[in-house]
Amino acid sequence: MFSFLQPPSAPEFQSWLNVITSVPLIVAGALGLRHASHNREETFSATGIPFLVFASSLILAGMGSIWYHCFPSPANLLWDRLPIALSLASLACAFANVYPGSLWGSRLLGPVVATALASVIFWNWTRVRGHEDLVPYALVQVAAALFVGYVSLMQWPDAGASKTLRSALAWYAGARILEGVQGALYQKIGFDYAHPIKHLLISVACFLMVTALANSLPSSEAGLGTLETE
Repeated sequence: MFSFLQPPSAPEFQSWLNVITSVPLIVAGALGLRHASHNREETFSATGIPFLVFASSLILAGMGSIWYHCFPSPANLLWDRLPIALSLASLACAFANVYPGSLWGSRLLGPVVATALASVIFWNWTRVRGHEDLVPYALVQVAAALFVGYVSLMQWPDAGASKTLRSALAWYAGARILEGVQGALYQKIGFDYAHPIKHLLISVACFLMVTALANSLPSSEAGLGTLETE
């Protein structure tokens, strides 16, 4: 990292921006854990475990991003992507539990998390062997996003939380669109502002997702419910 006693070079400033903009993700996860500590009955029930894993994974994702951007290397990218995969898997499972009595997210949490983490391990295995394959990891991201998008179109027990989730998806979509034009912007500007901005957009999305989940987490004693299309 650069010294404040002398002007930073462009790569050092880029690294600094990427590190700083990773911190809000840790804050989003900490807020989720704060909610968990204040609502122990719901969070530590069978229905709340995926939410607890999701909040914890955001902290790990922020720390993994900071580690990678402080010491960028293909090997360290593994520690950036593993918690991201964990957060995507646990997020999908958490939203599968938003209806009273629904335990599908909790029942599938282990297999879904294992599949997501395996996609990253597979990518790293192919990277080491010189033929990097990101397809399984990309499929995990697409599947999680599509499922959460599907859930956002359902009639929720809490209408306000449903609107919050839709806002979160809009911020997330903006981050992915920015990621798609990141290379072109870098070629035009000569500096990668897109990546730290993407960090911030995803952090906002995660803040909103934590809020939506916290406001709609059903009690373990709640009756059975169903997903109904609006």
